[in-house]
Amino acid sequence: PSGPYALAVETAGRLHAVPTPLTLAPDERREVAIALAPAANGPTPTPTPTPTPGGFWSKPWRSGATVAGAAIVIGYILQQTVDTGGTPASPAVP
Repeated sequence: PSGPYALAVETAGRLHAVPTPLTLAPDERREVAIALAPAANGPTPTPTPTPTPGGFWSKPWRSGATVAGAAIVIGYILQQTVDTGGTPASPAVP
C-alpha cells in the first residue's frame, strides 16, 4: 500500500528508529539499507583478557616459597612426632 512508513530496527534488545518516514507511491517498491554506527549503539564490548601462560608455577619466587614452606611444615611435624623430650618409656638394660 502507498503512504508513509515509520521504520525501526531492533538489535540486541534495543530499538533504533529512523528519524524520517519513508513514503511510497502506489505500486512502488524500494530497497532500504540501514547502517548503525557502533558508537551509536552504546558502549563498545570490552575485549576478553588473554590468559598469561604458566599459571602459578611460572613465577620462581612462588614456587620457591611453596617448596620452602612445605619443607618447614614437614620438618616441624616430623620433629613433633619423633622428639619425646625426656627419658624413654623403657630404659635400656646395660
